[in-house]
Order: sequence, then structure tokens, then C-alpha cells
Amino acid sequence: MKKITLLFLFVSNFIFSQTLVKTYYDPYSKTKIKEVYQVKPNTPTINGYYKLYDEYGNLLEHRNYTNNKLNGKSTTYVGANEASVTYGGVQSLGKISDVANYKNGRLNGERLRYNFSENGKRYLEFRQTYKNDILVSNTIYFPNGQEKKILKIGKSFEYYENGNKFAEYTINENEQIDGEYLGWSKSGYLEVKGFLVNGEKDGAWIEYNEDGTIKSKDLYELGKLMPTQEEQEIARQKEIEKAKKEEERRKLLEEKRLAEQKETERIKKIEEERLALTKKVNELSKEFELQIKNIEKLYVVEDKAGSMLFDETVYKTKKKHLYNAYAIATNYVKAELRKTDDLQQKVDLLTLGIGLSEKMNELRNTKSRDLEKKLKRIDKPLEIIETLGVKK
Repeated sequence: MKKITLLFLFVSNFIFSQTLVKTYYDPYSKTKIKEVYQVKPNTPTINGYYKLYDEYGNLLEHRNYTNNKLNGKSTTYVGANEASVTYGGVQSLGKISDVANYKNGRLNGERLRYNFSENGKRYLEFRQTYKNDILVSNTIYFPNGQEKKILKIGKSFEYYENGNKFAEYTINENEQIDGEYLGWSKSGYLEVKGFLVNGEKDGAWIEYNEDGTIKSKDLYELGKLMPTQEEQEIARQKEIEKAKKEEERRKLLEEKRLAEQKETERIKKIEEERLALTKKVNELSKEFELQIKNIEKLYVVEDKAGSMLFDETVYKTKKKHLYNAYAIATNYVKAELRKTDDLQQKVDLLTLGIGLSEKMNELRNTKSRDLEKKLKRIDKPLEIIETLGVKK
């Protein structure tokens, strides 16, 4: 009796030492309560229970605090807004949706979460266990109550809704699958087998047919799918083909470069030859004109007797038929020079013209009576050139 009295006095002192706070959705008329909670006197520190309501007066949360930290049981309820969208509909209103336990602001112990199936039946969605805010185990359920997943540090399991095992694996302290992974079909045969390292596929992963024969086999290296031998060979052949095409492309580019270089050199050579021929044509033209004047001076001389007779300068031609033939030939050369733009032809013609002058210079002081008789009967330039023995 004494213990009961002391406990009553402690609870009474605790209740009366708290200040009750209320907030409203309508702070002026204060008809729709939003929150009701306990705080330490003259402070905003929540210390005691805390309740949250929706605008329709339905309780949403019931939590417990010690010095602003969640402590003890914490319950969440289905409110009007959630009920309007959940499969449970109006029947779910006010039902518990979540129950958790806290210690000094951290999850500790069991946490239960409820949901509603498509047919409106309320069921336990998952059961979790926490230790100092760390998830130790997590069991997820199908709406029919059958375990769907049993997740925890160590061996974990997953199931089909019919109760058959879906998968089996081990979870390490990093909350990653680590080690062997086994997966079964809904009908119960082993469908997949493989290994993971800290959540990454590693090594061989094999898929099986219903009769146990291998359907496919893949090789992984820390999450990266490695190619099969066939794929490696295909990749190798592609690389060879790629290298071959690259070599062909390189050769074509080199051939093109060499062709362009050759063409550039050819054009350069042509230009150099053109400049050289142009220079030579200019030099030969001056020489040709000078030779014509020199030959004229040698063969067309003053007739002193005639000059005295007529009291003016009179000229006479030495070796008349030879000189006349020379004039015909040089006029032919000049006419051909005017007709052509080909520099090499011009060089050849000018060389011919100079050769005619040199021949005339040779015949100046030689006996050429027989030659002149022949030339007297010739009026065609090419025959004259041939008769004079000048190379074309």
C-alpha cells in the first residue's frame, strides 16, 4: 500500500509539473485542435506525451518525449486524408498504421507497420527490430500473412506468396548481400546461383532450366559483366577488322599525301621550266634581233659609185640571192613566233633563226656561187633552210 501511494504521488507530481500546450488549425476561433503536448514549465522543451490531429479531429500521432527526445512507444494512426486514398477506405480511419519504440531519440526494439490489401483487409506489412537506431532485422509480409522477406545481418530469405522460397543469401554488417546467392522459381526449382561481394556480383552466375540443365552462364568481376569466350572472339575479330580498316585508311591518306606532294612538285617544276624558258626566250629574242641587224650590216652595204652618182646614199646587196633567201627564212621564223604561245617552240624557232644568221656569217667570205644558183630558184622557207644546211 505504501508503494502504491508513493507511485501515485510521483505520477501526480510529474503531471502537475508539466505545462500543457495546445495549437489550432484556426488560431482565432480555436475550434479545430491541431496539437496537444506537454512541455517543461516556462520552456519549449517537450516533456511527456505529444498528440497530433488532422483538421477533422482524427488522431494522427501519439508520441512520448523526454527533454525533446522521443522516448517510449510512438504510434501513428490513419487520418482522413490517408483513408481517402488507401484501399481500406473509411473502415481504415483511426486504425494504427505504425508502432515504434524509441530510447533517447533513437529507434530501439520492435517497429510494426500496417497496410491494407486491395480487398480492404488490414495486414501487417513489416516487422522490424532496431538497436540504437540500427536496423537489425526486417521481416516483410504478403497481405495473406505469408512472409515475403526475412532480412537481417546473416542469413536472409525471400518467399513467394504461395510460401515457396524465392531467394536465400547472407547480409553483411554493411547491410549488403555478401556470399552465395540462391534463387528459386515460383514452382520450386533452383533458377539462379551466384556470388556477391559487398552487393556486387562476382564470379560465375548460372541460370538453370527446370530440368536442372544450364540455361545461361555469365561471369562478373565486382559488378562488371565480363564477356564470354565467344563474345571475346567476336570483339577480337572486330578489333582486327577495325585495325585493318584503319591501316587501309592510313594507306589511302598516305597515298593521297604523296600524290598531292608529287603534283605540287610537278607544278613547281613546270613553273620553274616556264620561268627558265621565258628567260631563255627573252635572251634568244634579243640575240635573234641583234644577229639580223648584224647580217644586214654585212650583206647590205653602201654603193659608193651610186651614192656619188645620185648624190645620196645608195645601198647594194652582196650575194643577193643568198641574202634574199635568208630574208625569206627569217621572216618565216618571225611569223611562226607570232603564231605560237608554246615557249619551247619559241626557243626552237629562235635557235633556228640564230642558226640562219650564223650560217650567213660563215658564207660571207666564202665562194657560194653554186649555192646561190640553187637558192635563186627556191622561194619556200623550209626548202631554203634545208638547202642552207641549218638544223630545224
